[in-house]
Formats: sequence, C-alpha cells, structure tokens
Amino acid sequence: MKYNTIFIAVLVFLGAGAQAIAAPTVAGNTIALPDDGWYQVQDATTFQSLCEGKRSCPVPAGTYIVINHSTGERFENVLVSDGVDATGVSTVTVTGNTIALPDNGWYQVQDATTFRSLCEGERSCTVPAGAYIVINHSTGERFENVLVRDGTGDIVLSPVTVTGNTIAWPDDGWYQVQDSETFQSLCEGGRSCTVPAGTYTVINHSTGERFENIVVEDNGPVDPPDPQQPPEPVLAPVSVSGADTSGNPNDSPTATETASLRGPYLQDPTRGAGPPSVPTGLTLLLQSDDWLKFTWAPSTDDQSVQAYEVYRDGVLISTVRGDTGYEHDYRRWLSTSIIDCNYTRYANCNGENQPVPGNSYAYSVAAVDNEGMRSARSSEVVYTFPATRRSAVDLTNYVQVFHEEFDGPVLDRSRWKTSLPWGPDRTVNGELQYFANVFGSDPIDHNPFVFTGDSLQITGTVTPPELLADANNQPYLSGVISTADYFEMTYGYVEMNARLASGQGLLSTFYLFNQDYYKNKPEIDIVEYIGSRPDKSYQTYHYYDSNRIRSALGEKHSSPTMEAVAGIDLSADFHRYSVLWEPGLIVWYIDGIEIQRITGVRVSDEPMNIVAHLVVGSNWIGAPDAQSVPAVFEIDYIKAWQRQ
Repeated sequence: MKYNTIFIAVLVFLGAGAQAIAAPTVAGNTIALPDDGWYQVQDATTFQSLCEGKRSCPVPAGTYIVINHSTGERFENVLVSDGVDATGVSTVTVTGNTIALPDNGWYQVQDATTFRSLCEGERSCTVPAGAYIVINHSTGERFENVLVRDGTGDIVLSPVTVTGNTIAWPDDGWYQVQDSETFQSLCEGGRSCTVPAGTYTVINHSTGERFENIVVEDNGPVDPPDPQQPPEPVLAPVSVSGADTSGNPNDSPTATETASLRGPYLQDPTRGAGPPSVPTGLTLLLQSDDWLKFTWAPSTDDQSVQAYEVYRDGVLISTVRGDTGYEHDYRRWLSTSIIDCNYTRYANCNGENQPVPGNSYAYSVAAVDNEGMRSARSSEVVYTFPATRRSAVDLTNYVQVFHEEFDGPVLDRSRWKTSLPWGPDRTVNGELQYFANVFGSDPIDHNPFVFTGDSLQITGTVTPPELLADANNQPYLSGVISTADYFEMTYGYVEMNARLASGQGLLSTFYLFNQDYYKNKPEIDIVEYIGSRPDKSYQTYHYYDSNRIRSALGEKHSSPTMEAVAGIDLSADFHRYSVLWEPGLIVWYIDGIEIQRITGVRVSDEPMNIVAHLVVGSNWIGAPDAQSVPAVFEIDYIKAWQRQ
C-alpha cells in the first residue's frame, strides 16, 4: 500500500370512480400478463430481463417491473412473495399510524410527496396519515405508495376524484393534469378536466403535491371541453437586453443571454387582472456551508409570469428570468429554483455576496408578470448554514464490499470495463483523447494500462499517425476503467489511493456514475484534478430533478464545483480520495479528512458504478503542452464499504 497523510402490497390510490386498466396479476410465484400487448418482466433492482413476449412469467420472490411495450405502460413494484421469511423478501406492515419494518436491513421512511426523511435505521416509524416510500438501503428494495390511514379507515391520500371521463379537484390550489405516459399537459387551472380513457398525473403547483396513476376508464365519447377551462399556456418569448440593474450585478445577463428566453409562463385567466399569485412552497433542496439551493411552486397570472425576484434578509439578490441554458443554475422554469451563491457561474460570487458558514438568512420570493406587476413576497423561510466541518472518516459499522489492489499483470475483465456507455467515438466536453477499449470486440492496437506489480497506471500519450483513423482522429490516447455491469452500490463509502497526473491539459478523475446515463442518472465527482493546478482538487454533484411539468426526463442540475485547497502538490505522491454517500448526505475526504459536505432531499438514491479515467485536453482544462504527455495517473487501490 502507498499512503501519504495530509409483504404489504403496494397501493396506488386511483381516486373515487376510477377503474383499473388491464394490468399484471400475481398468483404464487407467477406473474400473469394480459393479452393486450407485448410484455417484458424485469428485476426491479438489477433491471435484468426475465421474460419477454409471454403471457406468464414464473419468478423468484422479489420486486419486478412489468412493461407493455405495445402501449408504453409501466407497472412498477410488482411484488412476488413465497411467504417464506428465508427468501429475504421484506414484509412492511402498517398498523394504525405505525409502519413496521423487518430486521433484514437498514431502512428509511420518506414522505412520498416531499421525499423528506422521517425515520432512518429504525424498526418502526409512526407517521401522520398519508403516502410514504420505504427503502431498504441494505438491499436496494423500494416500497412505493405505502399508505397510512387516519384511524377511521378512510384514505386521506388524494383529493382528486374521477367521475366518468372527468377528473375533479378541490379549490385549494392551481392544478395541472398531465398524460402519465407522454407528460403532455391537458388542463391547467380550473377545477376539473374532461379527458379520454387513460392514466393521468395531477399536480397541485401551489403546494407541490403530485397524484400519480389517476385512471379514467372508457366511458364513451368525451364531451367538448368546458369553455371556462383555461387553454394551454402561451409560450411567448421574453426579450432581455442589457444588465438587470435592479438586483445583484452577478445575475446580469451576459451578451449571449440577451436573446429570447422561453419558459412555461403559467396562465390562469380566472384570476382576473392584477399581479401574479404569491409564490409558495419554498423548499430546501441542497445545502453546503457556503451555498444552498431551494425551489418554490410556480406562480400564475391572468397573462404570463415573466420573472421571479429572490430576496435574502429583505434585500433583492437575484432575478430569475427564465432559461439561461446553463446547467449549473436556472434550468428553465420547470424548477423555479436558485443557488445562493453559485460561485461556479459568477466569478465574484464571494465576499459580501457569499453566505457565511454558521449564519442564518431569511429568504422570500416575489413573481413579476409581463405588465411589470409584482406579487407580494412569499412568506420568509429561514435557512441556517452549517459551520464548516473537518471531521475524520469513521467506518464503524461498515463492511467492505469491493476491493481492487491492481497487483496482477493485467486488468481483471470480470470486474472492469474499459469504455464509457456512449462509446469511444462520441466526444464529450470537448475532450481530445480517445479511450482505448482493450476489452472491445475490435480493439485499437494500443493498451493504455500499465501494471507495476502493485499499481495500475492509466497512461495518456500522443496518438501515432497510423492509429489516428482508428482513434476517431483524436490527437491523444488514454484509458478509462468502470465497474458498469459488474458492481454498483446505493450508499456507502468509496476510496481510491492514487498519484494524480501533473501537467497542463490533464484531468485525473474518480467518480460514481450509472451506465444508464440516458435515463438521467446522477453523478458524484469524488475528485477532479487539473494537472496545472497542483494544490487544488474539485468536487461536484450532478443530478436530475423529479419535476416533469414539461420534460419526460427531468432537468439536469449541478452543485457549484467546489474547490479544495490542499496546500501541497497532490501529484507529488499518493493520497486517498474518498466519498461517504448516505441518505440525504454526501461527504468528500482527502486522506481521511473531510473537505466538503452537502445535505438535502436531492441527494440521490440511485445505484451507481465506480469510474476512473485520465482526460487529455478539454474545454475546461485546455489543451496539453509538449511537456504534459506522456502522462500517468497511477492507482494503488480502489475499495468500497457499505453500512452493515
């Protein structure tokens, strides 16, 4: 070693009058499938396909996903249990207001609407009436829509009702009805929506509540829409030119941002003339010691909402004007969110503009319409920034689940891939290297992996002229290792001991990622090391939100790229780079000492793989110079632990 110290069935409430559509049924260990399409059965944890194109599928006890590929319908969390405890299938029970959890793992109970964690690591959880998500983090099992009643036998989950072809809701907010498959908006505002037979999602944007799987059966022709029902919102462009001198100059549009900006400007003609509705539902998403991200429910107007003003302690600090096209900050108005203060985007987001660790601040938001009328400010919400912590890593009650010492003569093909999921011929981030896939079906005649006997060296070199055509004409060759298809984890601690590559235009990276990237999986960058900045390392968290007003895939968000200053040249010796990832928490370490921490409901619970590679040239780090290549990123070991 090289060290240098520095069985409850899952219930879905369909609303009064709702009828079930054709759906899979379970009898014993067999999932029976209706004769209305081509079905596939997948394991809900590994996504392995178990049956395709059949009418029944015998499976072991567990949780499954069933997909009708003819219609696009998905049936999540189909539970099969053989009634024998030894199978390991969890049995979550509800008695009164208490959710009881078996002694077969580390459980978390979340509110199904806000995703707020209510109980962690306990054997029971007493909660108010409502819908909950129960997660066994030891096995990855998830139990959606666990319902707790109010003691009278009535389900108090949803105020949404279905009568014939009409979905109705109470007068307690501004609602939207979406098609559950296409996410197309069918009705916005009003108190009811007449729709064809199908499955729908109803969202109360005033509170943020979502009511999934509202089923409408075929009751004959649909009546014409209610003339009082508001039409689809008009997506009118808003021109922005010049600086926004009314707020923080850091948030002034750049020259490239003065073009038309678009967003779902939510209309509600029933409001009548006047200012927009007051923003509601301020909710903290992520927080570190000197930045946070929060969101709010969209406001409505008789015409259109044009912007939001964000206040801290009564002082205007930013104006959110729509989609700037920048992933680290405002991402369309799907999210109506802001980072305070995003130093990745704003170079002078520091000093008096930057929140101070340990301080508390009161935030509020106002909406502005296209006529310049401004709503009253929302109720203030006080957020306290934690004091900066520098604790040491503690793996008490953790067990090792992955161990790679790289002490053999070649890379172990049974646990590593040498490619990224999009393949070597796709260039990302303006990178200049070609990742040689030595395990590919027709590999390039180059091996970037060198073994010293107790370490792995990922090498970056100039592409020889005779290999340029095979290397997609990329000027440099390098390598990537990934545990995709072989090892993934949800929560735990991951550590690499390595000597990072030094030099202009080099980026040594070690991160957690999921090979199903096209499904918008999260990413935790454990360390990104720019070789021309010898005493600094960078840590970032990327995720996709769950707000799908206009997008079937969600919107990409990122934390600010956080910089840790080590005070020494990190490329001069081996150091340990690690991350602790638990529900609502990510902590980064160098040599076992904490350097960054974020908390919040947007910390992902998606399984991820381990990845490491050497980038040679990119938009971020620039091109390498003659002294930078050949380059070496040397890894002593990669290990992972999880809570017992």
